[in-house]
Amino acid sequence: MMSKPIIVGHRANTFRAIHRYLKLGVPVLEFDVKRKDNKLILMHGMIGEPASLTESLLLELHYILCSGDSIVKHVTLEEALDIINGKAGVWLDIKDRGIESDIVKVIDKVNFKGPIYASSKYHAVVRNLKKAMPEIIGAITLNEQPVDPITLVKRANADMVSIEHTCVDREFIEILHKNSIGVAVWTVNQISEAEKLISMGVDVIITDKPDIILKALGKRIPKSNTPFFQSILLLLTSIIVLIYCLYGVSDLESVVGYYSFCDEPY
Repeated sequence: MMSKPIIVGHRANTFRAIHRYLKLGVPVLEFDVKRKDNKLILMHGMIGEPASLTESLLLELHYILCSGDSIVKHVTLEEALDIINGKAGVWLDIKDRGIESDIVKVIDKVNFKGPIYASSKYHAVVRNLKKAMPEIIGAITLNEQPVDPITLVKRANADMVSIEHTCVDREFIEILHKNSIGVAVWTVNQISEAEKLISMGVDVIITDKPDIILKALGKRIPKSNTPFFQSILLLLTSIIVLIYCLYGVSDLESVVGYYSFCDEPY
């Protein structure tokens, strides 16, 4: 297996997160995929590591009060792949069953260039994707060490396991590697923990702080600061969203428009 693990930017679920990770040079972007209103969308959530304490508090406010609200524009899988195409790989964490064929159609439509990883707690989803598109790197999601991980991986025709990082040890990783099975761990945000896992031989580290982990591995990371005007926009949006959540203003969407105006690249 590889000497240095692949670093995956976790929860790239908004336009802003995608652009930020691409600017930082993150090699693989992870997002959660599900179906809503007959579209494949990226699930909403916090968008990775905020640039400042103020931004962190405001984003947390948005997330807690309005996650999934209709005024927050969902990014579609097609939109995300269009932006990332040729610039980085993607890790699709699939949250729904029965959407495999639609995912393949979107990938083909975009003609995506770059590595594609796909994981799911529904192991049949991974098996179906691998059957339809063998070049996908499939990973079964685990919350603990199973008694027989090798059999689970083979049944899903997967290439690796994706497991919570506190559940792995050197013996577990070595057993999988002897069977040509890779190990991805999540969610690793501390350098000390990342270094420990690297010494064990993990192949993929999924993190909310890819810039910090990549820098620790010796990669030069461009400086990323939130411009003053963007902070003001974020503050104004927070106030408007808070009013909406508290008072249920029915026509707010027509006033605010899509939230993506705060997701523009910078």
